Amino acid sequence: MNPLRIALVACCLALSHASAQSVSSDHVTAEWMSETTHVQPGTPFWLGLKLTHAEHWHTYWTNPGESGFATTVEWSLPEGFSADPIQWPFPKWSLAMGQVTFGYDGTVMALVRITPPANLEVGSSVKLGGEVSWLECEDVCIPGGGEASLSLPVKNEPPAVDAQSVTPFKEARAKLPFIGTGWSATAEAGSTTLSIRVRPPEGFSTDVGAVRFFPDQESLFDYADGLPVRQEDGEFVVEGKLNPANEGLPERVSGLWVAEKGLNAKGQKAVHLVATFGADTAASVPAAAVEKRGLPMVLLFAFLGGIILNAMPCVFPVISLKILGFVNLAGSDPTPKSDLRWSVARSAPRMPGAPPCRRSAGRTPGAPVPYA
Repeated sequence: MNPLRIALVACCLALSHASAQSVSSDHVTAEWMSETTHVQPGTPFWLGLKLTHAEHWHTYWTNPGESGFATTVEWSLPEGFSADPIQWPFPKWSLAMGQVTFGYDGTVMALVRITPPANLEVGSSVKLGGEVSWLECEDVCIPGGGEASLSLPVKNEPPAVDAQSVTPFKEARAKLPFIGTGWSATAEAGSTTLSIRVRPPEGFSTDVGAVRFFPDQESLFDYADGLPVRQEDGEFVVEGKLNPANEGLPERVSGLWVAEKGLNAKGQKAVHLVATFGADTAASVPAAAVEKRGLPMVLLFAFLGGIILNAMPCVFPVISLKILGFVNLAGSDPTPKSDLRWSVARSAPRMPGAPPCRRSAGRTPGAPVPYA
């Protein structure tokens, strides 16, 4: 075949399939994948947000734990498109710089269902994506992110599965939590503790290995004791200390229960459950924990916390932006803005001994902690 014809055929094949624009920092790359080769008007389809981390670096789950910030997506979709909430895989429980954190390392992929409008023009191409933002951490934390997108052709035929996406999407779905139909969960609050009791369905085998609980609500627990889960009379029970800084209990406590072995017939390791409080539990944290510290001690901790916070490298980019705001107010020449922002942000990881972004002081750096 004529070489020119081969090149033209290859070009046409490339244009008829997805083309993606990834975004990378020094340690994390984010890119979109499509489960299908094209979009059909009015037919929902799935995208995957793939995060690839450099060795020893991690990002955070929706509840980051005691430090960090969740990865977010600010969508930029064509008119008429809608995106369901992103479905994140279950995280790892880690001890990093003395803080218990919930997050991801290696390669992970979150899934989201996209619905196109029924009047989408056939023969066109659509660009999907948005601004992806994350905090990447090792012994220091650096904000990262940018615009990541994916372009797909529009055809008036049922979407075909992209052969390159079969394995990644299968692996991603295996790490998603399932909804616990037939499971029940109740919560009970004491003066300084909160316990949750989970009853699996009838006939469930509790031989699932060690279990971890990841609450959806931030700053609910004090994780100093590791928030252990025990088995009791065929149920899973977790009892943890309440975070004294928490101003009140939520109406319900939800989260992921993650086991070493599968929790259902499909072998999925995570179930999402919502626990309701009993009628005798008041939906407020008793003030005793705060009162015991006394106002002077509370003020002292607040002062020390402010000093620690402003010594963190992840705050420096924010400080630079504030400086730029003052420059604008003073009517100065805004030309050096990008240089100043870049130099301050990049100086963060070079500071020796600087702690990462955190919510409280802690212990020592460490590797991910296993379920046991």
